[in-house]
Amino acid sequence: MLFGLSNRHAFRVGVALVLGAVTVPLNAASPTPTYAAGSPEAARAALNRQQADDARRQLAENAASQQAFNDAQAAREAQIASDQAGYEAQKARLAAEYDAAMAQWREDVAACRAGDRARCRHR
Repeated sequence: MLFGLSNRHAFRVGVALVLGAVTVPLNAASPTPTYAAGSPEAARAALNRQQADDARRQLAENAASQQAFNDAQAAREAQIASDQAGYEAQKARLAAEYDAAMAQWREDVAACRAGDRARCRHR
C-alpha cells in the first residue's frame, strides 16, 4: 500500500500522472498567451522578447547575487584580519607584561637572597 492506497488505485494514479491527466505547473510565471498575436511569426517574436527579458532579468539577479557574495566575502576577510590583528596585539601586550613581571620577580629573588627581607615573598 502506497500512502494508504491500494496497489490498483496507486497504479491508476501513476498512470494518470504519466498520461497527463493531472497537470502540474512547472513554474509560477507562465508565458504570455499568443492567441492574440496576428501570425505565428508575431507570436514567436513576442515569446522571444519575453524570453530575452526573462534572461536579462535572471542575469541581473545573478550579477547582484554574485556582488552580494563578493561583498560578504570581503567583509568576512576584513573581520578575520581585524580579529587577527587584535589577537596579535593582545598576545604581544601579555608577553610584555609577563616579561616585566618575571624581571621584577628575578630582581626580588636576587634582592631577597642578598638579604633584603622586605623584597622576599614569604616574610
